[in-house]
Amino acid sequence: QTLLRAMPPESLAAADRYEVSALLAEHLEASCDIGRAPGELACDFSSLDFGHLAEVWWYIPEEFQGNGMTVAKSRSLFAENGRREPRSALDARVDAAAAMLAGRTEQTIAVFAHADFFNTLLRRWFS
Repeated sequence: QTLLRAMPPESLAAADRYEVSALLAEHLEASCDIGRAPGELACDFSSLDFGHLAEVWWYIPEEFQGNGMTVAKSRSLFAENGRREPRSALDARVDAAAAMLAGRTEQTIAVFAHADFFNTLLRRWFS
C-alpha cells in the first residue's frame, strides 16, 4: 500500500529513477505487513524492476529460510503460528538499509517505507 500511495500507477514517468529494496519493508507485526509476490507487484507497477526480489521478500524466521518458503506458507506461518519479526531482526535490517543508503553517490534520495521502519531508523541513527 505504501508504494500505491507514493507512486500511483498513473505517475510512472520517472520510474527508471526508482529502486526497489526489501530492506525497507515494514516491521512484520500484523497480517497487513506481509508483502505481495514480485510477479504480482510487477503487474501493478510494470515500470519498476522487482526481478531481484525473492518470492517471499519479507521477514521469514531463520529456521524456515531456504526451505521452499512460498507466499502461501508464509501467510500460514504468520496466521497459524503467530510469527512476528523480532526487534533484533528489524534493527539489523534497518542498519543494513542505512549502510546501503550511506553508500549511495546521489546527493538527494527519497525513501518510501513504513512508520515502524522510519521510527527505528531515527531511533538507531539520529537520537
